[in-house]
Amino acid sequence: MIKRILATTALAVGLAAALAPAASADEINDNWYDATGQFVGVLEPGGISSGSAYYPEAKPIAVTPWGTTRLIECRGDGHYIVKQCRREGHWLVQVSQYPVREMWVYNPF
Repeated sequence: MIKRILATTALAVGLAAALAPAASADEINDNWYDATGQFVGVLEPGGISSGSAYYPEAKPIAVTPWGTTRLIECRGDGHYIVKQCRREGHWLVQVSQYPVREMWVYNPF
């Protein structure tokens, strides 16, 4: 009886694995890209002086020693892949997001 149950279970698992469709996902771009234009520095026009409230046209604030004068690289889109950003090999850490304005802080360590 046990052999028959195990054989039936193995057959069912084998059929399910054979008939299940292969996972298919759209190709996701996981490459680093230049995102400097997507950010605004703290003291630049459009930074803190324009308020910290979220509105659709608001660019995320980058709190770094250089503002947006140096390259900021990001990967991911924040929806399907977690968005990660860096500057010169150091991470930018996201400290706030919707419903307040998105803010990224430079981590020198």
